[in-house]
Amino acid sequence: MEAPNNNLYTKIISDKAFRKQLVKQSHYYFFHFYFSNYISYPTADFQKEIFQLTENDSQNLIVIVAFRGCAKSTIVTLSNVIWSILCRDKKFVLLVGRTQEQSRLMLSNIKRELDNNKLLLSDFGPFAEESDEWRSNSLVFPRFNARITAVSTGESIRGLRH
Repeated sequence: MEAPNNNLYTKIISDKAFRKQLVKQSHYYFFHFYFSNYISYPTADFQKEIFQLTENDSQNLIVIVAFRGCAKSTIVTLSNVIWSILCRDKKFVLLVGRTQEQSRLMLSNIKRELDNNKLLLSDFGPFAEESDEWRSNSLVFPRFNARITAVSTGESIRGLRH
């Protein structure tokens, strides 16, 4: 993580209540703290802009076009989806992929992160649910009264709700 200053960094590491309050307000800090294993380079200005866009509740539609390998999918379809459920009180996140395989892969990546990210589990978990709730196209979070569903562009979403 790009530590803003030593005192803040130390407080984030040592004070769980402070850390949780900070990451609830900032997708940037959420990502840099819980997803630091995805970070290979300092955060670029355009990536900081992506974080700001995800934090802006007045945005109804965001289109992000950037070069391959710049972490846009990791930021938006992995970190932002989890952050929205755990920190922003979103109740129904719909992931739309080009194909069913792509949609399932996005959902599988989220599930893998929820199952294996020890710090995320420690601060917000457990996430494990009854086996029939974690299907190939949906993840349900009864504790948060939330659901993530993945569909492809060819599927009808009419009538989906949670």
